[in-house]
Amino acid sequence: MFKNYFVVALRNLLRHKGYTLIVLSGLALGMAPALMIALYVQSELSYDRFRPHSDRVYRILRETRWPSGRIQWSTGQKGALASALRDDFGEVEDATRFWAVSSWVSSGDTGFKQRFCLADKNILKFFGIEVLFGDPESVLSEPSSVVLTQEMAQKYFGIENPIGKVITAERLYFGRVDLKITGVLADMPSNSHFRFDFITATPTDYIRREQLWDDWKKHGITTPAHTYVRLAKGVSAPAIERKLPDLLAMHLGPGRGEHKGTENLYHLQPLNRIHLYSGLDYGYRRGGRGDIQDLYLLISIGAFVLIIACINFTNLATARATNRLREAGMRKAMGAKRHQLIMQFLGESVFLSGLAMLLALSIAALLLPDFTMFVGGGLSLGLITNSTLPLWLIGIALFAGLLAGSYAAFFMSNFQPTGALRGISKTGSSAAWCRQSLVVLQFAIATLFIICAFVAYQQLEFINKKDLGFDNEHVLVMPIFDNTQLMKAEKSALSKKYEIVKQEFLKHPNVTMATASRGIPGGLRSGSYAPTLTTNNDREIEVRMFDVDVDFIRFFDLSLVSGRSFSDEDADSWRGNSEISYIITETTAENLGWEDPIGESLRGRGHLSQGRVIGVIEDFHLDLRHRIEPVVLTVSPVRLRFLSIKIRTEALTETMSFLKATWKRFVPDRPFNYHFLDERIDSLYRREVRHGQMFGIGALLAIFVACLGLLGLASFTAEQRTREIGIRKVLGASVASIVVLLAKATLKWVFIANAVAWPLAYYLASNWLQRFAYRLDLGVEPFFWGGCAVLLLATATVGYHALKAATAEPVASLKCE
Repeated sequence: MFKNYFVVALRNLLRHKGYTLIVLSGLALGMAPALMIALYVQSELSYDRFRPHSDRVYRILRETRWPSGRIQWSTGQKGALASALRDDFGEVEDATRFWAVSSWVSSGDTGFKQRFCLADKNILKFFGIEVLFGDPESVLSEPSSVVLTQEMAQKYFGIENPIGKVITAERLYFGRVDLKITGVLADMPSNSHFRFDFITATPTDYIRREQLWDDWKKHGITTPAHTYVRLAKGVSAPAIERKLPDLLAMHLGPGRGEHKGTENLYHLQPLNRIHLYSGLDYGYRRGGRGDIQDLYLLISIGAFVLIIACINFTNLATARATNRLREAGMRKAMGAKRHQLIMQFLGESVFLSGLAMLLALSIAALLLPDFTMFVGGGLSLGLITNSTLPLWLIGIALFAGLLAGSYAAFFMSNFQPTGALRGISKTGSSAAWCRQSLVVLQFAIATLFIICAFVAYQQLEFINKKDLGFDNEHVLVMPIFDNTQLMKAEKSALSKKYEIVKQEFLKHPNVTMATASRGIPGGLRSGSYAPTLTTNNDREIEVRMFDVDVDFIRFFDLSLVSGRSFSDEDADSWRGNSEISYIITETTAENLGWEDPIGESLRGRGHLSQGRVIGVIEDFHLDLRHRIEPVVLTVSPVRLRFLSIKIRTEALTETMSFLKATWKRFVPDRPFNYHFLDERIDSLYRREVRHGQMFGIGALLAIFVACLGLLGLASFTAEQRTREIGIRKVLGASVASIVVLLAKATLKWVFIANAVAWPLAYYLASNWLQRFAYRLDLGVEPFFWGGCAVLLLATATVGYHALKAATAEPVASLKCE
C-alpha cells in the first residue's frame, strides 16, 4: 500500500513540474530560516542549564532606588555577603563569589588583555567547571595559585606544559600579582553567561588593604563581589529575599554603607534566567546578554515565513484538488476508506516536505555563517556538535508537511464517489473561501513586516540626523588616562602630565584639536552620576558630572548661553584653596530654580566641592532613549580618563601610525586602544538596528514566498479559465479587459490584506518607538508605501500570467478541454 502511495505521489510530482518546483522552492525558503532560528533558539535557551543543580542556583541582584526616581541595578555586592549567607542562613546550601575584571596578563614577553577572575576556592565545584590538569580539590588552595583555560594555555605557552609556570596579572584598582599556574580548565562553553580566562583565589595586597573582598567595608560603596547561592531543595527564593535587608542592616548599619536617601532592594535571580530574562524581569541590560524579547521577535519572523510557505502549499494543493477528484472517487468506489485517503494525501504532503527540507538544509548550510555573525552565536549543522539536529529536521518537515497538507487531504477525502467520478465537488465554494482567506493572511503578514521595517529605518535615520547638541564628527577617543591595564601610580603620573600628552598628539598637522575629560558626551561613559546641592535653598538634584579640561567646550562646540567658558585660572583652582568653577546646562539651571545662575554657589558630595557657576551652556543629548538630563562641568586635571582628538580624514593611515607611535611613548607596554565617537554612538542603538534588519529580512522572505505562491495560483487560475478566455476573445474582448478580469479576483484580497495588517502594524510600531525618548511621528507614509510595495509586487506576479493567457490564440484556447 505504502509503495503504491509513493509511486502515485512521485508520478504526480513529475507530471506537474511547475507546481512541484514552486512548492519545493517556497517550502525550502520557509524551512531554511526556521531551521537556523530553531538552532539559535536552542542555543539561547541552553544557557547555564548544564551547571550542577542549575534550577536551585541564584544570583544576588541589587536594586538601588535614588531620590530622583532613577533605578540602578548592580550584580556586585559587599565582599563578605557570600560567607554570611552560607553561615547564617540554613536554607542556603552553598554560596560562591567572583570578581571578574579585564586585566593585563603577561608571561615573560607575552602579554594580552584577558578576562581575569578573583574567586572563592569552591567556584570550580559550584559551577561544575571541568579541570583537565591538576587536582580539582586543591588547584586554588595554594597561595598565589592560578588556573587557566586550555585556550589560554595554548595562547601563552603553546605546546609546553603550563603547570608550575608563573604569570603576572595587573590592573588599575586590582593590583599587580605574580601567580603560579596549578591547573588547566576546559574552555568555558559559549552558552555560559559568564566566562573566565584565568581564575585565582588569592586576593592582592591592594584588595586586602582596601577591605574589598573579605570585609563588609561599611564606609564607601565599592561592591565588587558577584555573589551566587544554591538553595536547599524546597526553599523559596522570595523567602531569602525578605531576609536580606535585615542581614545587610545588621552588618552595615541603618544606611547599609550606601548614598544617603537611596533605598536598596535585593533579588535572587534564577541562574537559568540571567541570559535571556534580565532585561524583561528587571530592565537590566549589560554585558551583551541575550534578550527574550529579541528571541520572540526572531521566532515570530521564522514562524510567519514558514506559515506563509505552508499557506502556498495549501492553496496550490487545494486548487489542484479538483484535478484529482476522479482519482479520489475511483479509490473510494474500489473500497478505500476516508482515513486511507487522508493518509495518502498527507503522506504525499510530508514526502514533498521532506524533499523541501533537503533543499532547505543546503540553503541553511550556505547561509549559516552569515546568520551566525548576525546573531552573534556559535551555531553548527554538524551532528557531532549538535546531536539534536535530526530532531529539528524531522520536526520542521513534519510540521510543515502536516500543516500544509491537512486541508487538502480532508478536502479531497470528503468527496462522494459518484460526484467525484463526474468531477463535481460540493465543497468548491468552501475551498475557494479557504484559498482567499489564506491569501489575505499571507499578504497581511508580508505587509506587516514591510511596514515595521520601514518604521525602524525611519527611526534610525531620525536618530542619525538629529542634532545631539555637540560635534561628534571625526572625533577619535583614546582611554589613555583610564587604561585599566595600568597601575594606579602609573595612571596618576600620566594624568598629571595630561597637557604634555595633548601637545604631543597636536604636533601632527592632521590633528586639529584635543581635549581630556572624565566622560564623553553621547558615549558609553557619559559622565558620572553625582547628587548636587545648592547653598541657597538646599534643593538637591541628581546630575551628570563631567570632569574636563579647559578646551572641552570649544572642542565639542558646545554653545555658551551666558557667562564665560573655562580658563587656565579655573584649572589652577584645583591646586589651591580658591573656589571651584562650574558650568551648567540650561536644564540644570531650570531644575535648580535659577533664572540667572551666574555667580550662584554650588556644592555637593564627594569630589563636587564648594564652587560657583561661571557659565551656562545649551543642553546636549547623552542618549536619545532618555530625555535630556541635568549636566555639570568642572575643570579637574586629576580625574581625567579619556583623550579626545579631532583629525582630518586625508592621509588617515599615516595619521593613525603617528598616533600609535605617540601612544607607545607614554604607554609603551600596552596596546593602542581607540574608538571613533560617531561609531560608538551608533553602537548604542545596535539592538534597534538589528530589529530593523530582522524586519527587513523577514519582509523580503515573506513577500518573495507569498508572491511565489501567488504565481502558482495565477497560473492555475489562468489554466482553469482557458476556454472562457478564448470565448471572450472571439466575442471581441480586449487584452486589457481580460487581464483586469483575471487579476482583480486575486488583487482585491491583497487590498483586504493591507486593511488587516495596518492596525496591527500601527500597534507594534508604536510600542517599539516607545523605547525612544525622541522619536518620529508615526504618520501614514510607512503604511502607504508598505501597502504600495505589496500591491505592486502582487500585481506584477498576477499580471504576468494574466497577460500571457490574454495574448494566447483563441483557437488554441477553444480547443482546450
